[in-house]
Amino acid sequence: MTQKKTQIGLLAAILLGSIFTSCMNKGDKVIVADNETEVVVDTFNTLPPFKYPGREPHIAAVYTYLIDSIGAQYSQGDICIPQVTIVKTDETNSNDILVWGDFWVFNYKQVGDTLKTVSGGNDPGLMHVKQVGKTAQVTKFERVEDGAGNVASAKKIFGINYSLYRKLCSEQERDKVRAEGIADYVKRNKLSITCFQDYGWDAVSIQK
Repeated sequence: MTQKKTQIGLLAAILLGSIFTSCMNKGDKVIVADNETEVVVDTFNTLPPFKYPGREPHIAAVYTYLIDSIGAQYSQGDICIPQVTIVKTDETNSNDILVWGDFWVFNYKQVGDTLKTVSGGNDPGLMHVKQVGKTAQVTKFERVEDGAGNVASAKKIFGINYSLYRKLCSEQERDKVRAEGIADYVKRNKLSITCFQDYGWDAVSIQK
């Protein structure tokens, strides 16, 4: 009789675990137990973390900062993929490397073969990076202001490179950089993702 009760309990636990899992959010855990049986269901489904594919430590530091310090402020998805357009760099001083650029972060959730945008935002400006040995980190970020002060702030930060900034950061160029970045991430990680999609817009095919 004890063996039969144990089998029934295990079956019930598995069935309940299955039911709960179908109703759970990403990352939730369910524990179903009786006196002798415990079933733990972990539904967290992760994508490989984004890694800067280049070799420049100061640029890698920029990507890390975007993911950890800016992307973390938005609603989270399965993956954060930064979008970086470098306008100019000044590597004269390794204690204060200057990186001017148009910086975006996008958090995506994978749904089938599509990366659906969960959140994101734009922060153009100037990043100050300190390099120590083979590693580097952002020590300060001068952001371009939003709203009425946007143009004046951008001109002050980018200086003589303001026109180049405007050219490189046009909508057409911005969309191109974003699509290339996503395609590179998918290819490097050998993922079966074929497109990405913003809310309310048609999906965009990834060119592999």
